[in-house]
Amino acid sequence: MQGEDGFDEGGDPGGGASEFAQEPPVLEGGHGLFDECADLGVGRVHGLLTGGTSRDSSYWNTLIYRSDKVTIKNYKVINHRPNSGYNQTDGVDFDESTNGLLSNAFLYTGDDNMATKNENATGTINTKNIIHENNVCYSNSGCAKIGTKNEGTSMDGVTFRNLDVVKAGRSLVIDAVDTAVISNVRWENVRVENTDSLIDLEEDRSPSWRTVRTPQRSVTPTSPMSLRT
Repeated sequence: MQGEDGFDEGGDPGGGASEFAQEPPVLEGGHGLFDECADLGVGRVHGLLTGGTSRDSSYWNTLIYRSDKVTIKNYKVINHRPNSGYNQTDGVDFDESTNGLLSNAFLYTGDDNMATKNENATGTINTKNIIHENNVCYSNSGCAKIGTKNEGTSMDGVTFRNLDVVKAGRSLVIDAVDTAVISNVRWENVRVENTDSLIDLEEDRSPSWRTVRTPQRSVTPTSPMSLRT
């Protein structure tokens, strides 16, 4: 999906976004994929799409992959969530993408709510300047997360701000187990009600479900946080 002009003269998304029906769509039993997009606005209040609901995905629900300037607003993800453990039903993941925004979302997932990634070891696109803001999260796994895949050479400027974490296994997470140098990560104004682990920075505990790249194990987060539990 690609808009010819995703931003209006004021720099806001939605001016030329791909056309949708006036009623917010409901996507069931699948997942949304934004692949190699540029200048795409989704969900602008005064645009063509004012929101949407995606539910019951069989895997990651909404993946923004190798894309630039993708904006998603007023979005709901309602996945199947087991009573315990996790089931690979992530919410919204930016993967090898730049200048992205997820705002005013409700994310109810059986796995990570938001997991920003670098997928490719060659560093085809290094993730940079991704903002998640004003979101409400309920998760069996991670809420505001970098990883687990951080391949390529760098991941820079990922921000999570003004979040309400109703429940999470791990709330604020960096899993730095691959090759990317992770820098300028910010968690700001995060309110947590129920979590097993508030802050989890992993540099030497590799995941059991895949082989990791030779890690540089370099994490330099700058994280002004205001937390209430």
